[in-house]
Amino acid sequence: MNLVASFRSEFKRSERYLLWSLSLKLALFAVSVLVLVFEAGFPAKALLWFAGIIQLLLFLSRWRSMTHQCLAEELRRTAMLKDGLGICPSRMYEAKIASRVGDVTKYSAHTAGYYTSKLPEGPFRLAEITAESAFYSEGIARASGWTLVAVAASGAVIVVYSFLALVMASPPSTTLDLASKIAVLAVAFWATDDWIVMAIRLLVCASGCDRVLDLCSELLETEGAVTERDACIVLMEYHAAVAEAGPLPSVVYKIMRKRLDKAWALFASDWSAGISGAPGDS
Repeated sequence: MNLVASFRSEFKRSERYLLWSLSLKLALFAVSVLVLVFEAGFPAKALLWFAGIIQLLLFLSRWRSMTHQCLAEELRRTAMLKDGLGICPSRMYEAKIASRVGDVTKYSAHTAGYYTSKLPEGPFRLAEITAESAFYSEGIARASGWTLVAVAASGAVIVVYSFLALVMASPPSTTLDLASKIAVLAVAFWATDDWIVMAIRLLVCASGCDRVLDLCSELLETEGAVTERDACIVLMEYHAAVAEAGPLPSVVYKIMRKRLDKAWALFASDWSAGISGAPGDS
């Protein structure tokens, strides 16, 4: 079973549902702003019904995204243990996963050299592929997080200025009218919360991956033996860092790939010479 292709497939599906969720949030944001414009009559009622349907679709898309994300994380852990330490999953596990994941042929093309480590199986190899994964995750998560901060801030500014413009153009005649406008404004703000929460999670993920890189660097540069326990601890630290971040945006990876590849080649070369003769790698 191609575990790398399997977890790439699941991450892609999770990302697809997450993008649907964010698109629905944008639609809800637009509906909320339009409700401020069409205060009464059929347009306002239709928009409110539409907002209710969007809420249901939001729940379903989030649930599906989380389901695929959890399976992808499980498969990535299994793939890294197999690649690093040679620990293969049971045939029964592979059969169950194959029935859940389905056909992953289109993700199998570039999986042979997914990890760039040239080390033989053992704790050092696991530590190096963990460092490599954390390095790429940190760069993508940080860039994505700050991008989403800018998007969420822009959305909040649009909502506030739209509300102020409407109030100044047609001041509310009653307290209830003002309360209704504030309620719709609150819904519009809530429509941007996914962007804010995602930004926070991505930035927290980037910080966690940075700590994992420090731990991996200590292991890889040590002159003593690195045990399987040490390597497995940093692997679990890495997965703890990325577990809550959600799927990292593939479009950001495509944009940053060449720069990250070049930086990783420089970063990894610092210890590659010393590792080849280090104890514990045999």
